[in-house]
Amino acid sequence: MRAATLLSGALLVAACAGDPYRTAFDASAGEATVVVLGDGFVRVGADRMPLEEFVLALRQRTRGMTRDERARFVVRVLSAREHDPAKRAREARDLDRLLGELQIMGVTQVQYL
Repeated sequence: MRAATLLSGALLVAACAGDPYRTAFDASAGEATVVVLGDGFVRVGADRMPLEEFVLALRQRTRGMTRDERARFVVRVLSAREHDPAKRAREARDLDRLLGELQIMGVTQVQYL
């Protein structure tokens, strides 16, 4: 799976026992938390939006950052944890797309929960 390759490659990924938001990540330049729903949509807070809309918003946000700021920006990606194999496959596809876009943006701190 391509997502596994990205996770083990250029992106820094970690999960901590206990409180998942307590990590060694440096979020001093900001952070974003997103739930990948597996139907082409994501949830950001209470808002449900197309994955592409989220990627565009994040691209605009990171474009104004320096390389150092992007290195201190954290994206937390949560899974909808679907049980249906077809939905899991779509979720994996959307996750792969998101991780690829984050890599292109230069975001190096991604936490997958």
